[in-house]
Amino acid sequence: MVLTTGRPLKAMDFLLEELGTAGLKEEYTITFNGGLVQRNNGEILSKVVLAPEDVATIHDETARLGLPLDAISEGKVYEIHADRKSLYSLYNPYLNFIETDFKDLPSTISYNKCVTAVDQDFLDAAIKQIKPDLFQDYEIFKSREMLLEWCPKKCSQGNGFSSSGFYFGS
Repeated sequence: MVLTTGRPLKAMDFLLEELGTAGLKEEYTITFNGGLVQRNNGEILSKVVLAPEDVATIHDETARLGLPLDAISEGKVYEIHADRKSLYSLYNPYLNFIETDFKDLPSTISYNKCVTAVDQDFLDAAIKQIKPDLFQDYEIFKSREMLLEWCPKKCSQGNGFSSSGFYFGS
């Protein structure tokens, strides 16, 4: 059995514990919408990530639209200060949230994805104003009524599962 999710492995610990697969090297989970394939002991087998420059581009757009942005790297969520507070921490209590100004966001790490979590009506209105070229450069989609995800291009659970065939013996 392979669990696939848009969340980080840390956010799935409770489920892996229940399944009896937590921490096991011979068990796998595909996380971040297919962007990260890893063993349940945390060992990374393959990944597709956003560079800090990508996060800067996404941040510029969300700031222009008055949207909050959280940048996620493994189990850490960098909650970037914005006029409108992100709701992401309300839905992911297992993750480590770090409040930061954009200028202080670490530039020496990669990011698995970014998310915008805000009330549905405001989000839906803002989505209509996202610059069209960004949809060419990133996978941008709503995964919940109040959650917009910004992922590396070609990042999907299907692609993550396909790329993991080598590890699963196919």
